Amino acid sequence: MFQVLQKRRQVIIEVDQEITTLREFPLWLDLESFWKRLSGFPLREECSCFPAEDLLLILCVHGAKHRWEQLNWVCDLAELIRVHQNLDWEGLLTRSRTLGCERILLLGLFLAHHLLGALLPAEVLRRAKSDAAVETLATHVCERLFHDGNGSSHGAFGLPSFYLRVSERLRDRAAYCLRLAFTPTVDDWKRLPLPSRWIPLLRGSPHGFNGKVRIETTGQSIQRPNLRPPTSNI
Repeated sequence: MFQVLQKRRQVIIEVDQEITTLREFPLWLDLESFWKRLSGFPLREECSCFPAEDLLLILCVHGAKHRWEQLNWVCDLAELIRVHQNLDWEGLLTRSRTLGCERILLLGLFLAHHLLGALLPAEVLRRAKSDAAVETLATHVCERLFHDGNGSSHGAFGLPSFYLRVSERLRDRAAYCLRLAFTPTVDDWKRLPLPSRWIPLLRGSPHGFNGKVRIETTGQSIQRPNLRPPTSNI
């Protein structure tokens, strides 16, 4: 992720190559299918953008990844729904279910409706209210937003617990737990310096760090190349 700051207007643009990472979030959202659905949007020049339904889904995944810690993200959803009044709701729900993120979508929509009065179809509201986890998660988000002051504390349960609750598929929850248990973090490497003779093994490990993180060893430091190809050229 890269940040571009326009100082005069204090506008920040975040440029991402991926929405979620395998270790940090139970759901891996492959962007390739989203790139294929890009459409043109006239600005000064025609630029590519996501269809409203895809953008809605992406915003919900992004919000859930950060436990909806900023109210303006909920505002983005509400405004998107207000502007695009002919959304393909049934297709959106079907696609989210296929991708394994229907609960993530319903949580975002429920927050936009509950907090900002976003108008949702009766069937969408029914599905959101029929999933008990959605209301529980929404209560947790609201407590962090309005009672903790800045939405930064853990609230009723921590980040891993939130991720497990927001994930609807058992295989995603199981894979997430395995990644937490067996994928080393930066702190893990700092606590356990490795001998320099292990460096060749680290270069080929699929569970190391990307090219931005330096791996400290007892003899020297190396910079591991990024093994995963970027999903876009942004």
